[in-house]
Amino acid sequence: MTQHSPTPLALCLFTTRFAALVEEGFSLVRTFSLLEDVPEPYGEDAKRLRNLVESGDSISHAMSERPDLYSSYYVHMIRAGEVGGILDVLLRRSADMITKECQFMNRWSHQETAFFFASPSTQAQPESWEDLSQYQRTVIQLLFCETLGTILGSGVPILRSLGVVRWLLPKVQAERLDEAKEGIAAGERMNPGRLGMLPACIVALIDAGEEAGTLNSTLLRCAEILETELDLRVAQAAV
Repeated sequence: MTQHSPTPLALCLFTTRFAALVEEGFSLVRTFSLLEDVPEPYGEDAKRLRNLVESGDSISHAMSERPDLYSSYYVHMIRAGEVGGILDVLLRRSADMITKECQFMNRWSHQETAFFFASPSTQAQPESWEDLSQYQRTVIQLLFCETLGTILGSGVPILRSLGVVRWLLPKVQAERLDEAKEGIAAGERMNPGRLGMLPACIVALIDAGEEAGTLNSTLLRCAEILETELDLRVAQAAV
């Protein structure tokens, strides 16, 4: 069998079609059958995913067994979609992020490591916030706000929602989020500033949203602000 290396384009096509089929209500088994004609290696892997899902496995677990094809960030977004019942929404978002990464890579003349969606998770990801580029930091800030807001909006309790999005964060920030969860369980506020990764204005907005009882919509508003910044970084990337 011919071995095909994964490409961002192939992953983006796979993800976009996957999202459309889920949104239209196709069963997962039927969906993966229809995805078998996407560019390799994802068309071939759709057969494996179909068989595993048909036998009762979750999509995220099945994908996690192929780190050469799916980044850890991609798998965690799938997991968040499964937990929140919003798989189609987060698949579309993943496709959008892969597209942004492709645009950034095409315009940036220097080596940019650890692209979160387009790179397989066999490539090492920085564990420290200080080791991340500004582009990567903005991606994490955006995904944290948008994914948490979207999951909360779907009715998932906050502690479970935080447990899902923690996997999108570097090690130190994930540990700080665990501490925040303990505080929330004891009746405290989230206090997003303790994560040490969000701009002051975003922290202030989240605090205000939590106080007003509009946390999920405020988080989505924060994500819009961060996405504007990310789009500008992509557009202004040096050739």
